[in-house]
Amino acid sequence: MLFRSTLEAEELSAQIATVAAAGLPLETGLAALAEELPNRRLRHALQSLVDKLSRGVELETALRETGAPPYVQALAKTGIASNTLGKTFESFAQAGESLRCTMPLVMGAVLYALLAAGMCLVVWGVAAVFVIPQFAELYTGFGMEVPALTRWMLALGDFRWGLGLWVLVGGVSLTLLGMIVLGTPVIGAVRSRRWLHRVPGLGTVVRSLALSRFALLTSTLLDNAVPLPEALELGGDAAGDAAVRVDAHELARLIRQGEPVNPNLWKWRSFRPGFLATLRSPLSGEALIRGLQATAEVYAARVRTGLLFLGTFLPPVVLTMLGVLVGLTVLALYLPLIKLLNMLS
Repeated sequence: MLFRSTLEAEELSAQIATVAAAGLPLETGLAALAEELPNRRLRHALQSLVDKLSRGVELETALRETGAPPYVQALAKTGIASNTLGKTFESFAQAGESLRCTMPLVMGAVLYALLAAGMCLVVWGVAAVFVIPQFAELYTGFGMEVPALTRWMLALGDFRWGLGLWVLVGGVSLTLLGMIVLGTPVIGAVRSRRWLHRVPGLGTVVRSLALSRFALLTSTLLDNAVPLPEALELGGDAAGDAAVRVDAHELARLIRQGEPVNPNLWKWRSFRPGFLATLRSPLSGEALIRGLQATAEVYAARVRTGLLFLGTFLPPVVLTMLGVLVGLTVLALYLPLIKLLNMLS
């Protein structure tokens, strides 16, 4: 398979949309665009696609043989059948553009928090090794009775157990957060995404982004006469979220079998009752398509609001926490020292 990520498949869709909208032959336009792509694997995949098209292979077949995901093949099939190839791929490319623009911001917020937590560990490590033991020896040598805050700080800074405890807790927390974000096999991609969706702020952005792309692509497929269960499955595959993909396939199965959807069983899943009501409503045709498009806009607005919240409030909150930590450390260590200087004077 030449397309190893959702982003590469979306970049291919954007190139097809550009060529189709310009009215150029696909093999000619894609060949020209392939020469300018910086991604080597995507450039080779596009060149392979051009080679198959130049030999008379249909677009859907060429995409399948090149390794494009099923939802891209479905877009090609429905777009050609309805003579709206450019519009179909353009709608999908717009959904992909939101992912390419948003995910760096999301990952930047996560990286900022991880770096801040790592900085806290470094500061505490340096203080526990070089600073706090000196104060402990000083106060012990004078036989001073130190305040409770200072005793607590000296205990936390004790290299024998305090530093090890901080490193252990911090390392486990950072490792668990990284496993949840990356979806490692230990936790599982679906479970890690469900946990990530419940994280305040960041989880709302990630889930809303996936649902916005899912609703937009599903509406595009329905607009091209794809049956609802198949459109749900393809939309879930293109959402770029393991939990949304599993829930979309489960909902498609229930619709095929005519089984009811129990909202209580979907309480902790990706689709909330309001979204389920839209998908399971008696609406059909144009009304359902417009409803999904409106839902996609609502979730896109939530993404923008969530990113604004993360970008505006996360840095001050993290810096405030660092400031409080440093301030309490300095206060705890220097309070007895001030008392000692007053006694000596």
